[in-house]
Amino acid sequence: SFFSVSLTAARHDEASQQTAHAVVENLSMKTGWRPDLVGFFGGAFAYTRYGFVKRQLVRLMARTMHEATDTSQDVEFTDWAAVAEFAHDLVAHARDAATRVPAGT
Repeated sequence: SFFSVSLTAARHDEASQQTAHAVVENLSMKTGWRPDLVGFFGGAFAYTRYGFVKRQLVRLMARTMHEATDTSQDVEFTDWAAVAEFAHDLVAHARDAATRVPAGT
């Protein structure tokens, strides 16, 4: 399984979704690995936990992307229900794979 956490994944427009999927496709082409499960999740701007320079750089990036730039509070983009669903699917996939392994292997 593979999951990606990024601002691109938090956006639901066609171009952002294509970009997120292209990252996985590129990884697969370079490594030969094709994950059975793939998840894309938005992250966060943890402004209150950044040092001055990083906080200003992220704020500048946020401004260019028309996102929140108030550095006095963090901005959460993660869809935690989607993360929980991915985790549930991952556990089910692992259980299914375990039942396919012959005994004594």
